[in-house]
Amino acid sequence: MERITQANEALFQEKERLHITLDSIGEAVCVLMSR
Repeated sequence: MERITQANEALFQEKERLHITLDSIGEAVCVLMSR
């Protein structure tokens, strides 16, 4: 059971990193297109 909990936590952290990365890419595209 502990391994499942650890796996779920790792998955959650990866999803958070992906979300932050995609948001950053979107902001960069907006800045580049406004130039």
